[in-house]
Amino acid sequence: MPSMKKEDEDNFIVLNGKLYFIGKGEYEREIAKKTGIDTSLSNENFSIEDLKVLAGSILPLGKVHKLPENDKDEAPKELVGKRLYTKNIGNDINWDMVIDYNDSNEETGRWGSGYYLLVKGEYEIDEKIIKLENDYIIDYRNSELMRLSERYEDWNIDSTLGTKDGLVLNLDSTNFEDLVNNQGFLDSDKLFKLYGYRVDR
Repeated sequence: MPSMKKEDEDNFIVLNGKLYFIGKGEYEREIAKKTGIDTSLSNENFSIEDLKVLAGSILPLGKVHKLPENDKDEAPKELVGKRLYTKNIGNDINWDMVIDYNDSNEETGRWGSGYYLLVKGEYEIDEKIIKLENDYIIDYRNSELMRLSERYEDWNIDSTLGTKDGLVLNLDSTNFEDLVNNQGFLDSDKLFKLYGYRVDR
């Protein structure tokens, strides 16, 4: 960016050889995105303190500990965050994915096997308590971070199954929109057609 000013340098950071835009301006964020710079860490509520913790204490764990080769391998307890699993036959019911959305409810990212979810809160690393102000996806293998919006969903078997009269109902969010009416309520007729029973609002 030949027109970059000296004060603009604070809007960028390099982590593990990758350039990130961490500024707060929407216009600058769009320009950075169009030029191929990762903007997943930028946000109005972005915390520089989070970045120090992530870069200094959490990302390095991927270099120190042996990472699982596949979903069947155990992961070291020292890896911070909740391990995610892609929904597939091999993982059976042991799946847990994260899907993020923009303001228009369009999907902006989906993460499963190989990634970890870090929710805001406190973590203990090397007998020290560290704190995160936001929610993140972390890829220990490639030392990459993605900041999640407030609209993301933790999509797993607990959140996509419901029960009624002793029956299990699949509320899989990939087809949930087929079951709701224009007012956003479950459509009893559609539900009956697909699953064989009706529900009241």
